[in-house]
Amino acid sequence: MRKLFIVFALLCATASCYADTTAVPAPPPPASPEDFNSMFGTGSSDGLNGKYDKGIAELTKAVSLATTNDQKAMVLLQIGNMYLIQKKFAEARANYDKVLATNKINPSLKASTWMPYAESYSQEGKYHEARAAYNKILSMKDVPLSFHFYAQRKKIETYLSTKQYVQARKESEKLNSYNKIFAVTSVVAAYYIGESYLDEGNFETARKQFAKAIGVKENDLQVEDSFLFEIYQQQASLGIALSYFNQKQYGKAKEEYAKIVKMNCWGKFKSEAANEIRVIDNMQKNWK
Repeated sequence: MRKLFIVFALLCATASCYADTTAVPAPPPPASPEDFNSMFGTGSSDGLNGKYDKGIAELTKAVSLATTNDQKAMVLLQIGNMYLIQKKFAEARANYDKVLATNKINPSLKASTWMPYAESYSQEGKYHEARAAYNKILSMKDVPLSFHFYAQRKKIETYLSTKQYVQARKESEKLNSYNKIFAVTSVVAAYYIGESYLDEGNFETARKQFAKAIGVKENDLQVEDSFLFEIYQQQASLGIALSYFNQKQYGKAKEEYAKIVKMNCWGKFKSEAANEIRVIDNMQKNWK
């Protein structure tokens, strides 16, 4: 399965970094030296600049300066995220476990911790454990539904990664329960169903699902849905092109990739499509 799209912004302590909105407040601005805000801000900044050891040391000091459970949990989450970026999964989860064991913290902060917790298992190829973590989010009743919508999408991806295509389609259908809240739902569900058929080798059915995702109009979307709308529709377009490529219909594949290159959209997908056109051109040159 082709990996989706959104860079997992692990250095943010709020779930808005996962293309969803939350009730967790953004980190406060730096204040005077040696107080919590200053140390948290400095450590986070160093982490964003790739200075992980320094950032972790500063954040570790910030833990001792925290005056509330939420502050302590935010720092531990940030430390875990820095370890996750370095693929130090055991260290990351050790810090996430400390967050989850902290009493009386904002439920959205706890849900934000289960997200990278699950991602750490996915990166290790431990998809059963990842699903268990996503199910933890789905079982939470006191968090915004944006968390549930995120967890359900990622759960579907674990089934695709393990080639459990029928189950992936069943889980995709569950997304429809969010349709009244997130107008982008129909696009997302159709994309994942199409992806399952594509990976299964059922190219005709895959194209029908991808076309269904592309056919949804953006008019009625809320602002927060627009980003996901664009991402999934472009992924669906790539899926159509790839289906033709896999069937060795290279002319049609080039036509679909060319449509993506001409789109007024995020450069990542245009670059991928342009590269695939070059691959096809080189293949065809070698056949002459």
